[in-house]
Amino acid sequence: MPNLKIAQIGCGGMGLRHVYAHAELQRVADSFDLIAVCDINQAAADHVASEAEIELGTRPKVYTDFDFLLRSERNLDAVDIVTDVGLHHVIAIKAYEAGLNVAVEKPLGVTVRACSLIIEAARKAGKVLSVEENHRR
Repeated sequence: MPNLKIAQIGCGGMGLRHVYAHAELQRVADSFDLIAVCDINQAAADHVASEAEIELGTRPKVYTDFDFLLRSERNLDAVDIVTDVGLHHVIAIKAYEAGLNVAVEKPLGVTVRACSLIIEAARKAGKVLSVEENHRR
């Protein structure tokens, strides 16, 4: 089975931690390729891409516009959303409309309504929704 092709959306502090987690996971089960990272802050996106190259062995493409990423990366399987929680539902819904699976850093949304919108979009698309929790110790 080919590796899942994923894009990480959000390259702040938690986004960097996700790259380290991806590296840990890759050492155990080489099942995905980090194709792209996206953040409105170009410097943050470049930094996370550089760290990903060190940790994963390849440098993901860097984007500062999620819509442009969706138009450009036609072979993606999933997105890993690590943005401000207020944007989770906006990004997740667009990802589902593009036919992608979605992983979201907790909390799922800032309101019950936002969470419901994400869940409904996942059902409508027939795609996976995963809420991620960091694990320590």
